[in-house]
Amino acid sequence: MQSLYLIVALFNGITFYIFVRYCRASVIFAFAVYFCWVYLLAQMALIRQSIALSFLMLSLIRFDKSKHSSALALFFIAIGFQYSVLMFAPVFLTKAYKKIIAFEIPILLALAAFYLSGISLFDMLGYVAEHAHFRFITEKFQHYSSLGPSPKSVGTAIYSLINIFSFLYFSKFANISSRLEKSLMLSILVTIILEAVFWQFSLLWLRAHYFVVIAQGILLYKTWETIKPLHRAAQLTVVFVLSMLALVKPLLDDAALPYFPYQTSMRFIYTDDLGDGRKRLEDYNLMASEKECAITKCRPGILNK
Repeated sequence: MQSLYLIVALFNGITFYIFVRYCRASVIFAFAVYFCWVYLLAQMALIRQSIALSFLMLSLIRFDKSKHSSALALFFIAIGFQYSVLMFAPVFLTKAYKKIIAFEIPILLALAAFYLSGISLFDMLGYVAEHAHFRFITEKFQHYSSLGPSPKSVGTAIYSLINIFSFLYFSKFANISSRLEKSLMLSILVTIILEAVFWQFSLLWLRAHYFVVIAQGILLYKTWETIKPLHRAAQLTVVFVLSMLALVKPLLDDAALPYFPYQTSMRFIYTDDLGDGRKRLEDYNLMASEKECAITKCRPGILNK
């Protein structure tokens, strides 16, 4: 298992390097942002998702080079690893970017109003599950619907506002002649739409978040070409504070118990020491089942079977 984590992380790391270099951004800066926000979770708990996003990045490179056949092929490979990549299909509609920017304020205000209204299309999942004619789609939507809606929290509201602000901010600097930069901007807009329309379906917009952080890191670096040193210093201060909070919060959460620092230790590759990872995973599963049973009145441990 540890070899699998190493291989996946190596493939994703190489792809990340190629993509950021192609975007002419700083690999160190982009990776620092990426590491703080999503790296640990993406590489250790979302293997298929991380591979799918790597193929999405390769697809965007081919798309920028007008190699549409290979771009489409790589995009379908990405979908093969994780169907949720389909939600990034709009990032290839770069011809519509100018029209979107022309109405960005009304669009973002409408999405913010929709989010604040409390309306969500999460219930639509149940309807789709009942009427879908494909068994695979039905089972998927039934599974997601059974998880129940996610509550609206202060943290998710703040994150939504950060994405809205970043879209407005980067739209002032993004090169509209660059197809790739327009794709990166559209990925942020896709995330904002998912957050606003499916705010109860956190699993969906969080999957978009894993790529958008990369896009934001690249676009942030690209602004350095035009802003003054004082502006850059203020920008970096804000990014540093937010990134540190984003790094610390998940590590303090119970969900980090099974894999941190268990999966990050290199001793498993060179020795036979299995560590205490399995025990901590079992402890976490038991804790999670106890929380669930407090609601469902079942016996702890049943959910683990």
